[in-house]
Amino acid sequence: MIRHFFLFAAAPGRQDEAEAALGTWLAAAADRPQMRGGAVLRARAGEFGDFQPPIAVTYDVESREAGLALKEAMQTIPNPMAADIPGTEPADQGGILFADDHGHGHQHATGGHRHEHAPADGHAPGDGGDHQHAETGHPHLRVSGDATAKIHFDRGGGLLGRLLHVHFEVIAGAQAAPGKTGTGR
Repeated sequence: MIRHFFLFAAAPGRQDEAEAALGTWLAAAADRPQMRGGAVLRARAGEFGDFQPPIAVTYDVESREAGLALKEAMQTIPNPMAADIPGTEPADQGGILFADDHGHGHQHATGGHRHEHAPADGHAPGDGGDHQHAETGHPHLRVSGDATAKIHFDRGGGLLGRLLHVHFEVIAGAQAAPGKTGTGR
């Protein structure tokens, strides 16, 4: 199983429109036999500071060939993830997020900036188990203050800027047992 993972920034003032367009595309893809599932996700715990919440899109296909067949089957469906200039493939722009305002990369635990990571169980002390330790003014990631101004919104008619696209091979997975979702740890 191959999982496509995309991370996008919506153009300023177009977050709701971007989320709706991606959801519409995903719903259309779900009707194709090559699709094995997917989701549109919004960052929600404040890790990106003042930067608007990025949008992630994931979807699964059985193989590279199935992915190509899905792309072919979806050609008549408007795709907000597609480059605005046909035949081009603009570079991913995720590096913009992780540079400070002077263009320098994030210096982890040096130069006066330091943060603690969650313990092995995935939860920070006192976070209520929901990974919400990104307090106001203390984002988990140090996103450049002018990141939005640097992003080229070159997909979906200026709707999105693609930050990252990765193909993952699913090596393990789990699903909640019926009737067991939402119960304690």
